[in-house]
Amino acid sequence: MPLIIAQEEQILSDSLATADWIIAAVILVGSVIAAQIVKGIVRRALEGAGAGERVAKAAGRWASYAIVLAGVVTFLVILGVKLGPLLAAFAALSVAIAFAIQDDLRNLFSGIQIATRRPFTLGDEIATGEWQGTVEAINLRATTLRTRDGKHVAVPNANVMLRGIDNRTATPTRRTTLAVGVSYDTDLEQAQRVLVKAMSEVEEIKDSPEPTAFVEEFGESTINFAARFWHDAETPYMWRARSAAAIAIKRALDEAGIEMAFPQRTVWLKRGK
Repeated sequence: MPLIIAQEEQILSDSLATADWIIAAVILVGSVIAAQIVKGIVRRALEGAGAGERVAKAAGRWASYAIVLAGVVTFLVILGVKLGPLLAAFAALSVAIAFAIQDDLRNLFSGIQIATRRPFTLGDEIATGEWQGTVEAINLRATTLRTRDGKHVAVPNANVMLRGIDNRTATPTRRTTLAVGVSYDTDLEQAQRVLVKAMSEVEEIKDSPEPTAFVEEFGESTINFAARFWHDAETPYMWRARSAAAIAIKRALDEAGIEMAFPQRTVWLKRGK
């Protein structure tokens, strides 16, 4: 009789163990399948939001890794594997790895922010820190710029986010201020009219908003105007507009008989007795 009861308990234990294996296997296989589905969803969602192909692929891949990892952990728990020592070792290893690749992690998270917030896109002209140029590539580690002197610079994404972003082509136009100094005996109202008229006749300068000229300060040798005008946003247009405005202003002031004074010093010499 006791032998029969022991056999029945063994059969019940074997059936439970078999069920556990089946459940664990189903969860593991299901996590792999779910990982592939989520990977595609995340990738399509990010690409639809305007993120680059590399960013979308990487985000989808990491999402699938997380789901598979969760499936493996559940698989081991169902089979009765004690995860305490394993998790402790994994945590210690994770901390060590995090310290070793902390710069890469910062760049990774910054790259995700750039991809989701989209402060700039491919083809935009930006300035960040000491670098400025046209955005040629955006990935999870760095943003590649083509500078105006032909250099290709890979700026770490963390630096881009920390140092700020000046997107110079986010709007179609931008304003430039040109300092113009005139002598102290100048009729300032006349000079102001001459400056505005000269700028309004420059082809590279926008008619709207209209160019303006304001007295800015009394300098050591000149009264300084701030001549302001709008032009196309790209840097080459800015330099063309500045140059054309300076030429037109100098010509107009000369024709009006207004002197653009240069720095002067008056020196008094004391004669000895």
